[in-house]
Amino acid sequence: MGNRNYNNQNYNNQNYQASPFQMQNPQPVKKKSKAAIIAVIVVIIAIAAAVGAIVFKIVSENAEESEREKKPYLGGNYVVKSKVASANSTAASVYAAVDTVLTELDEEGCDTGKIEYISHNKDDNFVDISGNSRGIDGERVYNKIEEYFSEAENIDFVAKIDNGYCTAVITASDESYWGTKPIVMRFDDYKNADSKFTIEDVMKKMEEEFGSEYEFDDYED
Repeated sequence: MGNRNYNNQNYNNQNYQASPFQMQNPQPVKKKSKAAIIAVIVVIIAIAAAVGAIVFKIVSENAEESEREKKPYLGGNYVVKSKVASANSTAASVYAAVDTVLTELDEEGCDTGKIEYISHNKDDNFVDISGNSRGIDGERVYNKIEEYFSEAENIDFVAKIDNGYCTAVITASDESYWGTKPIVMRFDDYKNADSKFTIEDVMKKMEEEFGSEYEFDDYED
């Protein structure tokens, strides 16, 4: 038996051709680039940071409001000390101006010995004079005070007068920080306060520190 030749075809020498489907290269699965992934992460982080900042601001404001209710005089030590010093400096200026005006009135022949209080409400162009101050005009006295202290218009103040001399002054520009002469309102008073001081609190404190000579008990606002 020899090599068979079917239909004169020699399969040993025939070239094999692959199927057209086998010749197509399969398409690789597309993957997201690292840059795109990083960009998405950055956006998420930015959104989270923005939301966190808003939440932090709201929480901080609520905490500050709660703390303000407990401690009305908030602020750093420097801020509070600065306001206290400014208030007391204002009181000293009013004290000096009122005392100078009393001296001038006395030299003019006015009976200043019967004056008990000189008080002023912010924005008024006159002062109230209590006691037997016959012949002493409140507007004229105010104008004299303003000559020596130009900021008098913006200040609420009461000056205690004894025998023609100014002995004590209490001032307020915003009814939060009270200026005193002699000084009784200090930094520690404000930092340790649980509520805002009233003028009655300040008057009582002045009497406690300096005695009945500085009492304002008969003063009527």
